[in-house]
Amino acid sequence: MEDNSIHQRTSTYFGSEQRPLFGWLHTPKSEHKKDTCVVICYPLALEYMSAYRSMRYLAEHLASEGFPTLRFDYFGTGDSGGYTEDDATIDYAIESIKDAVSYAKQMSGCEKVALIGLRLGATFASLYAENNPVDDLILWAPVESGKRYLREIKALQMSSATKESSHSNFLEAAGMVYWPNTQQQLATINLLNCKPSAKNVLIIPKDDLPENHKLINAWQSLDLQKIEQHSWPGSSGMLLLAEDTIVPVETFKNIKNALLATSNECLNDKAQETISTQSLICPISYNDFKASVSDNAIVESAHFYDDNQQCFGILSEQNNSERNNDSERNSELPCLIIVNSGAIHRVGSNRMHVLLARQLASYGFSSFRIDIPGLGDSLSELPELENQEHIEGSEHFIAQAVNYLKRHRNYGQFAIMGLSSGAFYSYNSVLRLNDLPIIDGLIVNPEQFYSSQGHEKNNDLARQQSGWMYYRSQIANPEKWKKFISGKVNYRYLFSILTSKISNIFHRQKNKLKKSTNTSDISNELSSDLYFITQQNKRLTFVISENDPANLIINTLAPNAMRKLLDQGKVEKHLIANADHTFSRYRPMVDMIQTVIRHMQTQYGYK
Repeated sequence: MEDNSIHQRTSTYFGSEQRPLFGWLHTPKSEHKKDTCVVICYPLALEYMSAYRSMRYLAEHLASEGFPTLRFDYFGTGDSGGYTEDDATIDYAIESIKDAVSYAKQMSGCEKVALIGLRLGATFASLYAENNPVDDLILWAPVESGKRYLREIKALQMSSATKESSHSNFLEAAGMVYWPNTQQQLATINLLNCKPSAKNVLIIPKDDLPENHKLINAWQSLDLQKIEQHSWPGSSGMLLLAEDTIVPVETFKNIKNALLATSNECLNDKAQETISTQSLICPISYNDFKASVSDNAIVESAHFYDDNQQCFGILSEQNNSERNNDSERNSELPCLIIVNSGAIHRVGSNRMHVLLARQLASYGFSSFRIDIPGLGDSLSELPELENQEHIEGSEHFIAQAVNYLKRHRNYGQFAIMGLSSGAFYSYNSVLRLNDLPIIDGLIVNPEQFYSSQGHEKNNDLARQQSGWMYYRSQIANPEKWKKFISGKVNYRYLFSILTSKISNIFHRQKNKLKKSTNTSDISNELSSDLYFITQQNKRLTFVISENDPANLIINTLAPNAMRKLLDQGKVEKHLIANADHTFSRYRPMVDMIQTVIRHMQTQYGYK
């Protein structure tokens, strides 16, 4: 957790009205502020989501050493305005860096600027510096060849391609879509031919590849005061899946020392203090998978939802000047609280939380996408909560968000939505927070429903159902039978899957024999608790990827209850075709977003 005694963090919107950007400004509290401000340039796609936590720690570390530091989302990414569908990702990134540099200098009063870029962020920083001089340019695991990067994306797409995606005019992999113009621009990038204007350049190669000196050799002839390359560790640990990432503290110290060597104490105190905490942003909508951006902007605003100013979220609301009374605007329709999926921060996989929130706001449904403590930009005093999933008692954090919105924004009803581990938070909030006006839970691809006693069992069930679905899909493939006969199969694992499947069949039959549809208390057993929830006049809406184990898990744990409640209309279940667990492909993600919007419109109407 950051030490707030020596620096402070502030969420902020900046940039132009046409291209609003969101970021975090980390400023030193000490009197020993340096004369260099730092701008951190994120990578894209899955690397962005994985590295987000480490980049926050880097900003905190530099600010604690006196460097005002800005980290931000490029236009079309993260919490900033814009969309990849505009097919201008490269241009947007470079223009966004320009706005970020100007803003960082303005807010800090510093004359000197250092850019720190990771992966494609390093590439964008280099391209920016070709036409805009910077003092320090630090490239961490830079993408040197756009063509090689595209080949990697194509290989990833082929490894998970469906008939639908393989015939699309775009590339999609690792949680991002690369549209045709973006592909063409990436293919032209070769950092060996780039000529950045920087006084000091530091290159930190990717630490899981053989050391490469091509870039530093190509730049030795440039008019640079100093250029160095150091094989410091950390890039591979930062870029693991979000829940497994390792923060490279030692390399942060090395970067700090490199900046200290080129910086002095700041004698200028012309920093600006005006911060914008909200922005008008144009939402996107989809018609038969064709995207269009509306001219009718919605309002997004940044909030801490706890008393200690540590838990963070972004609120999306309709911008309607004729209904500017908070009580009138906010009491009519439920506000949707969207919870983290896994250890990914509030933007969600493939940015889908942002896309959903903005489109809902355009229909009058406000939504609050939050980070629970230990994830994203919500801090926790408990180290054991850092970067964790399926936290027992997590409904307490949802209650904080609900109470904040009730007190400060006058919302009267709430729905809670979450994917994967977020579904666990959503379900338990609907089940246990019966003193709060939560009327609906949108449960998306749940892995488990209970912690403590049910934790291990639920995890095993998800693994077993995934294994069963895989082997079932292989039965019709003769080549797979050859593999089985030849012995190239993990027989022990296959046997465990079969025995578990038989056990689950018996478990399902036992649940079908349960006659009780009445319960007066929480039982921590799915079948009974589904009845309990609906008896509290609450709804449950399951949104399930067609081939996700979640469907089999629900049918195993509560087949009878689900059938009856579906027949009674007290529970809904929607299956999304061709979707994986995290909706990482574009068309299924759009389908999921549209399904949620139709549900909200059908159940609650819209203005």
